[in-house]
Amino acid sequence: MAAIAPKETVRDAILDATNRLLARFGYRKMTVEDIAAEAGIGKGTVYLHFSSKEEVVLSHVDRLVDRLKERLREISGSDL
Repeated sequence: MAAIAPKETVRDAILDATNRLLARFGYRKMTVEDIAAEAGIGKGTVYLHFSSKEEVVLSHVDRLVDRLKERLREISGSDL
């Protein structure tokens, strides 16, 4: 029997897939079906975590901003 992935792991896989697809196709050509296939999950699983393609992409942008802020905090605390 396959193990069930933690919710955050699936969410991260969806956002990682979104990152790759945005670079490859852009927002307009990318579909939820593409995201699901890229993440190796079913389309319904995407909708368990996000209500729409727009929400997936906005969450992806939020994650990028959070990572950038964290990196800037690390840089500001170091001696450059």
